[in-house]
Amino acid sequence: MSQLFNLGSYSFGKNLKPMPIKNLISLYCLGNVTETDSPCEQLLPPKICRLLRDCVLRVIFEQGRCRPTTELLRPTVAGQLRRYRDLFSPDAPEDYTDSLTFELVKQLEPQRLIDHPTLPGLKSYFNVTAAHAVVDLLEDLALLLARTCGNCIHLSSVKPYVCQHTEMPWYRQTCIPSEKACREGFEAYTLEPLTFMTPAPPAAEISVAALELENLLLLLAKRAEQEQGPKRKQIYERQFSIFSAFCHLIMQGYTRKEVFDEILRLLDVGHKLLKKDLQEIKKFFVQKKVL
Repeated sequence: MSQLFNLGSYSFGKNLKPMPIKNLISLYCLGNVTETDSPCEQLLPPKICRLLRDCVLRVIFEQGRCRPTTELLRPTVAGQLRRYRDLFSPDAPEDYTDSLTFELVKQLEPQRLIDHPTLPGLKSYFNVTAAHAVVDLLEDLALLLARTCGNCIHLSSVKPYVCQHTEMPWYRQTCIPSEKACREGFEAYTLEPLTFMTPAPPAAEISVAALELENLLLLLAKRAEQEQGPKRKQIYERQFSIFSAFCHLIMQGYTRKEVFDEILRLLDVGHKLLKKDLQEIKKFFVQKKVL
């Protein structure tokens, strides 16, 4: 899978570094970063922000002299993204922080900060919101797997699904793939680039490549045919159709982007669902030891 962006070399500027919570009141509410050094007119004792207490967050985004979008939320988003810098590559665009910050602002504007209407309370709220948003983003992009038993390498590949982690007390116990996995033994599948997402092979290798792809298609067809559950069977049939179209387009010399666009158009599936299906197909091939 092509990587998206790199934050390791991203320059946020000296004024956009995350501010320690204990300094927020002093620096912004008491006026230590303003030219007049006067306390903010919205500050009420004890350290309550009138805008946060009485209004939705859109008001402080627009009127707050603390500039919560650029001074608080954006650095928080950037910091959360830096936690996952190993998932990104240096040749990707560096403006992802801005786009995610923009989306969060729109999401947060109608919200109210009722329990702790203070600037540190707002910063804590941003911390939690940004952390969840970044994880959701990475899962949507298939750069990060959700912590479920079905995404753990220690879950058996056939029914009944059991834990195969010998060091866990629930070793050999039945697990539900969709349930939340344990923290102690969870190990996610490595989301490496899909090996079948490559340009068309040279002419001399086409027959060999076609045979390999045909064998992969037979595995998917057999899986769909043998599945008894109607919902799962429908998913397996869709994944067979997706991979069949994928193989055909790759062998025709389509680029990666053209392949995605054509499958989205021909099979009428969403971009997120397509990526999820491709990852499940790859995981199935790994389990069958053919990748």
